[in-house]
Amino acid sequence: MPSGLVEIGGEAFSDCINMKSITFNEGLEEIGFYAFSHCENLEEIILPSTLKNLGERSFMSCNKLKKLVMNDGVTKLGESVFECCTQLEDITLSNSIREIPSKTFYDCSNLKKIVLPDSVQILHKDAFYRCKKLKEIVLSKNIKKISTDTFERCDGLERIVIPDGVEEIEGRAFDCDSLKEIYLPTTLKSIDSYAFNWCANLTYLYLKSGNDTVKLDISGRRGFVRNPDNLFFFHSFDDDICGFYMDGEYTEFNENTLLNNDKIVKTIQDNCYDRGMYIKLYYYNKKRFIPSNIVIENMPLKDIDKFYINNNRHVWRKLLKDSNITLGEGKVSFFKLCYVLGVFSESTCIRDKAVKFLNEKIVNKLDGHQIHNKFDGFDLNNGFNEEYAEFFIKYYNNNDFMIDVDEDEWGDEEEIDLIAASYNNFKVVKKIYPNKTLHTNREADLLLPIHVMNAVRHVDYCDVDNDNEEFALTVGKYGYSQEQFETLQEWYNKAKNIKSNEMKLFITRDKEENGITYELLSKDDPRGAILGNITNCCQVVDGAGEECVEYGMTKPNSGFITFNYKDKIIGQAWVWYDNKNKTVCLDNIEVPHRYLEKIHQNETVQKSFIDCLLRIEKSFKEEMNRRRLEVNRVTVGEGYNDIKEILYRNFSLVKEGRHLSDYDGYSDASSQYVISKINKR
Repeated sequence: MPSGLVEIGGEAFSDCINMKSITFNEGLEEIGFYAFSHCENLEEIILPSTLKNLGERSFMSCNKLKKLVMNDGVTKLGESVFECCTQLEDITLSNSIREIPSKTFYDCSNLKKIVLPDSVQILHKDAFYRCKKLKEIVLSKNIKKISTDTFERCDGLERIVIPDGVEEIEGRAFDCDSLKEIYLPTTLKSIDSYAFNWCANLTYLYLKSGNDTVKLDISGRRGFVRNPDNLFFFHSFDDDICGFYMDGEYTEFNENTLLNNDKIVKTIQDNCYDRGMYIKLYYYNKKRFIPSNIVIENMPLKDIDKFYINNNRHVWRKLLKDSNITLGEGKVSFFKLCYVLGVFSESTCIRDKAVKFLNEKIVNKLDGHQIHNKFDGFDLNNGFNEEYAEFFIKYYNNNDFMIDVDEDEWGDEEEIDLIAASYNNFKVVKKIYPNKTLHTNREADLLLPIHVMNAVRHVDYCDVDNDNEEFALTVGKYGYSQEQFETLQEWYNKAKNIKSNEMKLFITRDKEENGITYELLSKDDPRGAILGNITNCCQVVDGAGEECVEYGMTKPNSGFITFNYKDKIIGQAWVWYDNKNKTVCLDNIEVPHRYLEKIHQNETVQKSFIDCLLRIEKSFKEEMNRRRLEVNRVTVGEGYNDIKEILYRNFSLVKEGRHLSDYDGYSDASSQYVISKINKR
């Protein structure tokens, strides 16, 4: 390189497959994104001392690169710098780097040893993913956190020493088949219960106790939870035996027998790191029947006893059995509805009134899918409100209860489902209408659905950040509570802060003007937060699809597509890109029922939907491949899909599920339709 060169721009030498060596000049400060990616014959790199920044994917897929020396001037690495450098054996890192970004050594399958300088403070997700031959790693003494999937598929790693200073280890941080020994420091404040869950051969755990080191045989006990004072383990694969370590003592107990150790129970109750274990121990200690996971995961802790009084648990089991709901999400939403209406009330009168209503209006009147969509947004942390239960039972009907109609900017009407918002904000309603009641002979004093809808659609939020006024107004239309708004605003701020060069999902604007068209929402579009409300699905805060909303808003490889007809949203999909399998997936397609019937009755509209999907498939492939984000196929998830029949008639179904290394949440893509011009038949 010439002596005056300061920067090598993005993609400058990308795909120079015959380049074998390069001599950098002193004075060079920055190497841009993809600058030497796919230089398949580049074997050795010595970076100049003046270099400061290595851009994203700058040496990705340099398949013959064996050695790299990085001088101490380098302060910043971009994501995936050495991703898929499958022959990399020897690397010396700069002593000025503070973070090892996501996928830095992703699939460096020949890397055997690495020493992280003490300047490193954070290891990001997937940093050493699938470094299969990595046998030794020396961690920095200043690392505070080890993130999700950091050492996933590092199957050669047999021993790991976590240095003093590490405070947090996230879920799935280690997925190492050969890992046998772990040394944990006293500085740890939390270990996710799934941090070591897939380490099949994990045998020994070493803990400091005073000046000594305690060696524990934890064969098979891979689920850990830790707080600053106590460390306890739970058996992850055999529920019979659990181990508990506290105050220097290790105790094993059988979950199926009564736990008489009040110290253990109290410790878990006080810290509550594992909700399921907390509730199970509570029930054991009270000599009570343990309910299903539906109850354990959703019953507010303060209401545990109410599950047992007045024979409530038997009433619940009968209601669930009579409902014939087979879908797991439908059962959860049905439980939420039962709680909100008073099935677990201390009053048998309130309970029996709720049961009568449920049998008459809900059981066998709504299927699991409908129940899931209508009631999944209930946030049970609001507790049971007797007046709201009365209001619901008095005015509910399946067609238009808490359904408001709004006009969009084109003057078209759209329905807004405010059932969950009415419960989650009922305290706000009572503040706005303090003198209205459900029992009165004077009509002017009655609390009516119209009052509740007006109240929840005009929620004023505190702590609205600068430039988020439009976002607050958009969210407020759907009656989100202050707490829910703060959650959405946090995600929205993260979305706005994603830089354009970080984005990993691209599609061109739809050129079609007639029929059904598509739009990929920008990261700063407020509608991304409330699409579940527009399409009446569970993709909302406190709903089953909450994790889809967060991922779609805050991740550069994800977003939301809307399907539009005459400039009106008639459907939407959460969409994500999986780099590992080179797949763009529309996790599901949600369509409000008012449009669904029209779609299924009109073959022309169905064809328009298929044509729209084909344009999406073509555009994703062309635009992302042009940007070197390889896409081999575009798919649509099958689960809960509102146009499943149309997809089935036109596309092939594959059962292989989603592949997102940093996402474990709700998904409808366990089976996927592959969008292709070739008709399935």
